[in-house]
Order: sequence, then C-alpha cells, then structure tokens
Amino acid sequence: MFCEAARLRSVRALVYHQMDLYVNGTITSLITRKRITSWSLISAFALHCWRREHDGIEGYLQEELDKLHPIDIYDANLVAGEPDGELLLILYRQEAFAGLQQHAPEPQLQ
Repeated sequence: MFCEAARLRSVRALVYHQMDLYVNGTITSLITRKRITSWSLISAFALHCWRREHDGIEGYLQEELDKLHPIDIYDANLVAGEPDGELLLILYRQEAFAGLQQHAPEPQLQ
C-alpha cells in the first residue's frame, strides 16, 4: 500500500512538472477546462511531453498539425489565446483517442 502511494505521488509530481513546462497554469485548471479526469491520460501526455523535450522538438511539426485538420485547426496560431501546451494536449487527445493516429504494423514473431 505504501509503495503504491509513493508511486502515485511520484507520477503526480512528474505530471505536474511536465504540464507546467507546456501550460501556463496548474494542472487542476487544465483538468477542469478540458474535462480530463483520467490519470492514465495525463501521465501518458506527460510522457509524450518528456519524449518531445528529450528529442529536442520545439513547437509543432507540420505532420502533427496535419492531424488536426479534421477539427479545423490548420496552424498553431489558430488556437487564439491558448498556450501551445493546450494545443499539444488537443493534438494528443485527438491522436491517441480519436483514431487519427496511424497504427504501426505489429512485428511478426519468428
């Protein structure tokens, strides 16, 4: 029980830190605005952010923005008044949960 509580605290700390890097606000207000209640979604998004940071990706790649065309977003500047982190979150939710991502072929066992 103690280990699980410690793990949850460390996941929350990671998520808070990563979200603060991309969003000018607290994670609580982001959850309220976007109605995100799943810790698995938030922690997956934190991992997504960490990978972007680790790979040195700043801003948005055109291929990422292309995935937002179905919701009429063609440029990061079209999301007026929202920090880039919120657009990244919209992108992540669309890509991960709306079936817009391209699925990689599964490796074949030999």
